[in-house]
Amino acid sequence: SKTVLALADENTWDYFKDLKNLALTADREVIEKLKPIDRFQVLALRHIKDGDELTEMTEKSLFTQAVLQGWFFVGDKPEVRIDYIDILPGGNEAIADIIVNSIIPDERLEFSLDQGIWKMNLLQLLPRQEEKILTTLDQRGQSEEEFFWNFLKKETGRDPSPNIWEPVITSPEQG
Repeated sequence: SKTVLALADENTWDYFKDLKNLALTADREVIEKLKPIDRFQVLALRHIKDGDELTEMTEKSLFTQAVLQGWFFVGDKPEVRIDYIDILPGGNEAIADIIVNSIIPDERLEFSLDQGIWKMNLLQLLPRQEEKILTTLDQRGQSEEEFFWNFLKKETGRDPSPNIWEPVITSPEQG
């Protein structure tokens, strides 16, 4: 995941900062208004980490946790490879295909050059993962909450706490 950490752009880090803040401070009403993939990630953070651990985590450690937990992949963790395809005119942007289990999907990542280093917005992967979650829900005939709770229990060996919907802290720490 060190390579991926080096490739991630500011949008990715901003997203994980937002997830952390939501996991710490959002109540059920706020969480229920999130997109399913974001709702799942906030609840998963609350389930996996206690308040102190969550408070101490950086956006990079949150991202590493997400990768380790397979949050970018629903189901079996695939073998993923990125092939660079094309540097666009101007030289500051590139497009790459994502190759999963040796199959080229119709999905591309966009890269931008940032101080001489190629960076990608990893958030481009989330809509596809959300689509997979919703398809899995439909196939299993489960409610979203049932699916999330079963997934979290399978990953950690314990049921989600009844207060998982409650804020971990009452206000975000400054800094």
